[in-house]
Amino acid sequence: MFSLLARSLSVRLQDDHIGGVGTSSPTPTPTRVPLPQQAQLQATTTAITDFFNQQQSGTPSTEARQTAVHDLFQLSANDHLTDGELNTVMDMQRNIQSGHPISQGDVSQVTSIVNRLQSQLQGTGNTQTPNPNPSPPVQGSTQPPVSVSQQHFQQADTEFRAHHFQNAESQFRQALATAPSDNPSIARDLHYDLGRTLERQGRNTEAVQEYRQFLQTAPQGDPETIRTQHHMEQLEHSLRPPSERQSQQHFRQADADYRAGRYQNAESQFRQALATAPPNRPDITGAMHYNLGQTLAHEGRPAEAAQEYQNYLQANPHAQDADEIHTRISELQSQAHFQSGNTHFSNHDYHGAETEWRQALDLAPPGHSQVRADLHFDLGRALEEQGRNSEAIHEYEQFLQVHPNLGDPDGNNARERIQHLGGTPPPAIVPDPPPHLPPGSALV
Repeated sequence: MFSLLARSLSVRLQDDHIGGVGTSSPTPTPTRVPLPQQAQLQATTTAITDFFNQQQSGTPSTEARQTAVHDLFQLSANDHLTDGELNTVMDMQRNIQSGHPISQGDVSQVTSIVNRLQSQLQGTGNTQTPNPNPSPPVQGSTQPPVSVSQQHFQQADTEFRAHHFQNAESQFRQALATAPSDNPSIARDLHYDLGRTLERQGRNTEAVQEYRQFLQTAPQGDPETIRTQHHMEQLEHSLRPPSERQSQQHFRQADADYRAGRYQNAESQFRQALATAPPNRPDITGAMHYNLGQTLAHEGRPAEAAQEYQNYLQANPHAQDADEIHTRISELQSQAHFQSGNTHFSNHDYHGAETEWRQALDLAPPGHSQVRADLHFDLGRALEEQGRNSEAIHEYEQFLQVHPNLGDPDGNNARERIQHLGGTPPPAIVPDPPPHLPPGSALV
């Protein structure tokens, strides 16, 4: 891909020259001729074979690994690859970059792909043979002189091919500094070339920054853009410390378990993801707490879920959904007190049940009228068991404000309990009958 981008950049830079026809200027550097495709393909085979041989003898060198990854990445940009061949090339690139071994079969597959492409090139005559003696443009000709930026680019490309990466970096930076402002695609592609140069020096953090610059204005959906995005993500993943990569693995498993309804498994994985998450990333730890809260809520453990939501807000105090989360916390805390009240009531601890249900009522959101009504009814039962009949009647009356209709089973139950306690229930409301419609008509 380096050569393809370099080739397109070379063409574009020729159009951004200093001076014009008839302008006196030094003899320009001849336009760089791209490396022939045949030679590029052969270089890929050599790099993969060399990497495999070093792997068989021990641990491959960093240089061999970087060269193999680079050449495979370049091969993946070949427009003549089939979908299956592209997947094979990118899979091998990922394996080498992530430290996984390759087999003799992998080498044979890439060699077969290269041989097919070479045969296709020979059949079309597209070998891109360079002119060994390019003639510089003469004064007054129509060929424009080479710009300062392109001169730096040409020198950078020469240094890169000679593996003089520090010199190449310096030249690419100077090319970028002098790139014409009226053609932003030139600067964009130079960011890519600079990223590749930094990566070859093992400066992957800086390389990622350059790839980001390239991707900001790269054409969306373009195959080269997609490949660069994928390559950058792999590079970023390799930069993460082992614990962070482990945390991500646990998170992915937790997400799969959660979506499948395996909430206990998801809880375990989320807790392991949280335990191995980077401590200096509150956005990540906050998200883990949020997801753990969701999972615990599904498990019917509202008190623990509420605590995890609070942890989420502590990690993200300015979260956009803070108001929504505060409401959710109140709901969960209300549910927790309700559950505790049920336990007390089952154990005939009616005072304890009353205390818990009152706290549940205080925390229940005002808009949850049905939840609040049910809590009034439960409070009435706890007070009735304690012989506090007048207070119980009041709670049943509160319940009837939500269930006033005649024929409502829950409302009828509350009225019977009021009468049993010696009170007078409020009159039931007779609901309006449904409208009478003639046959064949319908409501609008």
